[in-house]
Amino acid sequence: MLKTAHIALGSNLGSSERILGYAAGTIASLSVDRARFSSLWRTEPEGFTGTVPAFLNAVMAIETRLGPEDLLCALQEIERDQGRSQSATKGYQSRTLDLDLIDYDGRVLESANLVLPHPRACERQFVLIPLQEVTAGYRFPHLSEYSLQELIDRAPDNRMVRLSQLVPLA
Repeated sequence: MLKTAHIALGSNLGSSERILGYAAGTIASLSVDRARFSSLWRTEPEGFTGTVPAFLNAVMAIETRLGPEDLLCALQEIERDQGRSQSATKGYQSRTLDLDLIDYDGRVLESANLVLPHPRACERQFVLIPLQEVTAGYRFPHLSEYSLQELIDRAPDNRMVRLSQLVPLA
């Protein structure tokens, strides 16, 4: 049975646009149907201490037969392929690639490896605005009384700049 998954992509080290294009193309290959892509956005780093480079962020949606844990493992493998270490360091760090499973078919899940929906996605404009581009009527299952626009309005302002459409690389 096909399930819809929403994935947030981010990068602030290296050739971020190329890295996100590669990741989008690789993730799209996990989709049974045509993947949907948001714009590519330049965003201010959130939660960091000190000065770090701006991020490029996007969101995509796929239709997959993979379960949520298997999809998470596939996303982590793509991150490793792009040089991200899965170190035990706590806190925010700059990275070549960050892939977050935001939602898996509206499922609410909490396991040792995965929390769905992503616990901070509903508070971040750099996720909410691209998510609205991909699935305008999306509602978080645990906050279904709020539209995406209401969550965007409530989230701290990020001063995001739309750059272009995210283009997956083959």
